[in-house]
Amino acid sequence: MKNVRITSILVLLAALGTAAAVPASAAPKDAAIGYWARQITVTSWNVLRERSETNSIFEGASRRAVISTMGEPAQRLSQDVWVYDDFAPDLAEARQRGCNILVVTFVGEKLATMKFVNTPAEEKIAAAVKAGQSGHYASDS
Repeated sequence: MKNVRITSILVLLAALGTAAAVPASAAPKDAAIGYWARQITVTSWNVLRERSETNSIFEGASRRAVISTMGEPAQRLSQDVWVYDDFAPDLAEARQRGCNILVVTFVGEKLATMKFVNTPAEEKIAAAVKAGQSGHYASDS
């Protein structure tokens, strides 16, 4: 079972890797686009302490730490592929290209990858997961 998950993650890593290399003006409107993230920083209000708190999630974090910091995902495409809506990446180009959906994948109990994607990319990922390709990112190429 673990080898299947690792293979799924490797396929996931390869498929949308070049999408961000295409200039925004040259990409078709319905192109699946994504940008890798190594760290996600979430600022929230602590009601008890009456102040904002900033927490970060890195690759290798536990599922529990992800939920504690980011809350429940908007969707769980599978046990290992989660989707968070309405995130704002720091990279201006990613924001301009509509990549405000965060897709996170796990291997076992650890966070393996994080990627900001646009709606067409999220739809392709969801279709691939539904088709049994466990976390496969569909590619436009």
